[in-house]
Amino acid sequence: MDNIRNRNNIDIREAIKKVTPYRNNLIKILENRHWIDEQIEELMKTYSNKWIVVWNKAVQAVADSPEEALNDCRKKIIEEEAIVMMVPTYIPRPI
Repeated sequence: MDNIRNRNNIDIREAIKKVTPYRNNLIKILENRHWIDEQIEELMKTYSNKWIVVWNKAVQAVADSPEEALNDCRKKIIEEEAIVMMVPTYIPRPI
């Protein structure tokens, strides 16, 4: 099969295989988001109404504000890969 090239003569099939730093950050964010989805019931029991920082599939900091949570763990995480969120008290279910 012929190579598909863009107007700059770059092979598209090869280009999409490359993992750029931006794409790598997105992959890490999605992995952390998936971990949150799996752990949400336990997170709600432990951290309801608190701000958490999730990085590397673990809670890295807990605080009353997002700024405080980030400041507490800034030296041990890669911020671009982390998720900062307030843990809900419940998750509404559709009727």
